[in-house]
Formats: sequence, C-alpha cells, structure tokens
Amino acid sequence: MKSRLILAICTLVVICPKSDWAQAPAPPIDRTPLARPKPICAKAEPDAAKVMRDLVSMATMAGFSPREQNTADGTLEAWKMDAPNSENSDRVVIWIERDLNRPANMIQIYLSFGRYMKIIAAACDICRVVVNDNEEQRRVGPLKQLVVNYCVS
Repeated sequence: MKSRLILAICTLVVICPKSDWAQAPAPPIDRTPLARPKPICAKAEPDAAKVMRDLVSMATMAGFSPREQNTADGTLEAWKMDAPNSENSDRVVIWIERDLNRPANMIQIYLSFGRYMKIIAAACDICRVVVNDNEEQRRVGPLKQLVVNYCVS
C-alpha cells in the first residue's frame, strides 16, 4: 500500500506541469503615470503641411530616415539605424495638432522616442528597450533641439 502511494505521488510530480504549482513571476512594473504627452513646443504657423515638410527636413538633418508620413493626420515616423547592416535603431514618431485656443495659427509639435535592438532568445525579435535619460538625450537630443529652435524662430 505504501509503495502504491509513493508511486502515485511520483506519477503526479512527473505528469503535472510545475508552472501550476508556483505563481509565475510578475511582469516589470512601469511607474510612468498614464498621461497625455506634452508637446515639445508650439509653432506659430497656419500652414500645417509646411510644418510637416519642415519636420521631415529636420529629422533628415539629424540622421533619421522617414519611414512613414501621413500629412492628413500630421504624423511622421523616422528611424536611425546604428549601421547600414544593423537591425538596431532609434525611432521617433513626430506628430502635430492644432492648438485649440488658437487653431488658425498655432500648431503643437509632439515627439516620442524609442530604442530598438535585436535580442537573441527574446519573445520579440526586434525589441523596444529601456534607455535612461542621458542615453535618450544623446540619441535624440539633437533632433529635439532642432525642433525647439524651429518653434522659436
């Protein structure tokens, strides 16, 4: 009887997946508050198409290559590859919105940055990775400065 009980317990240990026995690890905690992004600047310009053309030029001057551009909704996506054959890249999404208080002549400009790297043995092939503020400034600071200078000119 005792040997049958031991055999039954051993069978359960082998058959039952271990993930059912223990709690899975919690995902990393994102402490960033959920909020609408703030514009990096506002441009006094009634012509949104001109602003979009200027933003494409600034992104190109900063080494980014436009990937997608939608002038109808005022969005630009641009990438800067680490090297010609590299899969690692810096990516920006720049978009514009009319200022609701002064829609005829004021456009707000937004910029979002992401660093992407090929990570072997990851669930994603090319993954967005966390970068600290200094690294972000080094990678996208010159483009942000071009945009801010454009707004004040």
